[in-house]
Amino acid sequence: MISIMLGGLDFTRCQSWWKRADDCRAEDPVAAFIYAWISFNHYYSTFAFENKEQFQGWCRRQSPKKCRPGDKAQVLFLVDSPEFTKFFDDYKQRYPEHLNFTVELPVINMLTSCPVPKDISGPRKLSELKNNDIFRVVYQIRNNLFHGDKDPGKVQRDHDL
Repeated sequence: MISIMLGGLDFTRCQSWWKRADDCRAEDPVAAFIYAWISFNHYYSTFAFENKEQFQGWCRRQSPKKCRPGDKAQVLFLVDSPEFTKFFDDYKQRYPEHLNFTVELPVINMLTSCPVPKDISGPRKLSELKNNDIFRVVYQIRNNLFHGDKDPGKVQRDHDL
């Protein structure tokens, strides 16, 4: 098992949100996704904070005019890190079934109308995507859901996503 050590991580907080997600997964998958994301948000923001200098340098290298050191940049910084790459590669090997479902791509960024990812369309298994693309898609789904652009109760694709 590969681990990433984060001294500032409040493990109890992460575990509490993760338990809420697990407790309601069957009856309310949307709430479960939101709770799981809150746990993940604490994790990736702690990672960015504990690696502040590297994060700022990474952000400047991405696109000095476009990269804001906010939520999305923090997620992608974590995903691009060698530690996370090793961890996630190990995870994919141990639990291939977790990435074995098909997603109709792209997911549209409702604010900019840009496709996510930009260069992939049609049905794709998550296991076929690069790590960066997986997390860009999940982040965009999260954004669209949190900001009211998804309606999983009425639109089947939104529910599936």
